[in-house]
Amino acid sequence: MWKQPSRPSHEYGADGWDKFSHPYSKKEFGKWELVLPPKPDNSPAVDHNTRLKVVVHTKEGERLYRNSPWAKYVTTEEKSVIYDWVLWDPPQPYVVRLNFLNG
Repeated sequence: MWKQPSRPSHEYGADGWDKFSHPYSKKEFGKWELVLPPKPDNSPAVDHNTRLKVVVHTKEGERLYRNSPWAKYVTTEEKSVIYDWVLWDPPQPYVVRLNFLNG
């Protein structure tokens, strides 16, 4: 059962982030926003292949760890039913190479 968050939710990176250091801000019409500035070297704030969860605080005081409904890529460990949201943002885009046509 999905419960509406009563407090701002947070973004949590399973690679050592503080679970409460990246709060969402509440916007109009039930929307939430999270802005993460780039790192000092101007690289993205979240690295490619980082496992993420959204931390939702319910009105009942529960803390729920959820995948983003807009996640582009999710994965699971073998024999597990729990999926993880994995940020898919490779530093270099894929280049399709058709080497088999040359040989």
